[in-house]
Amino acid sequence: MKQEKKTKGVFLLTEIIGSSAFRDLNGTSILVYLDFMLRRKMGERRVGKRDVWSVLNDGQIAYPYTEAQERGISPPAFTRAIDDLVEHGFMDIHASGAGLLKTPTLYGFSERWREWGTDRFTENPRRRQGLWRKGIGFEPGHVHFPRKKAR
Repeated sequence: MKQEKKTKGVFLLTEIIGSSAFRDLNGTSILVYLDFMLRRKMGERRVGKRDVWSVLNDGQIAYPYTEAQERGISPPAFTRAIDDLVEHGFMDIHASGAGLLKTPTLYGFSERWREWGTDRFTENPRRRQGLWRKGIGFEPGHVHFPRKKAR
């Protein structure tokens, strides 16, 4: 007898679906959020005298741009979706990656969405890393530092 393959599922609280933060998300952001939900590993852990379900890999979830492209999401749309999820309090960025260095950005789930649209909501915006930040490229005094042209 062939053993059935276990299927994965996503459990969403009705509280999330009915929240104003979730209702304000666009379609791509919702798809990306569901993809993140598929990447989480759930397990029981002991809290006090009882076992509680929790995300075991929270803060360690990677979702590279290449995988988003394989799912039909363009890089600009994926960036907007991530920004949208962070701005609405569903996701937080725990470690910024570097695509050229093949280090992934690590994401984690957040409960900030519960306070979205109120005075109690705390923003946690994505830190923008420009290509020309300190420590990147040739510094003044280096042989190959671009010299200003004489006028």
